[in-house]
Amino acid sequence: MPNNSELVGMSALSRGVLTIVIRIVTTITIVVIAIFVPSFDVVMGLMGSLACFTICVILPCAFHLKIFGKDLSAKQKMWDWFLIVLCTFLAIVGTISACVPKSLLGVDK
Repeated sequence: MPNNSELVGMSALSRGVLTIVIRIVTTITIVVIAIFVPSFDVVMGLMGSLACFTICVILPCAFHLKIFGKDLSAKQKMWDWFLIVLCTFLAIVGTISACVPKSLLGVDK
């Protein structure tokens, strides 16, 4: 994959084609891993529960509080903290449920 200095001189068409190729290769890689790794559902469950909640909700709310905390109203601070606590709980529950053996959940194959 080219670094930023190599992308600077590229035309918009070349950057667009490169972006499309990278997306297709990423998708194909994920599909191949899903086919050959028997417990890929656990990996995706962990990524979905822990990583997505952290990256998409918890960290942005925490950064919002850190950067604008002095200027925010009490209602805005309370809303950010509510989302942080709720999504932390959901991330923990999702992570635990992804790691629990399927036999304990009654969904044996």
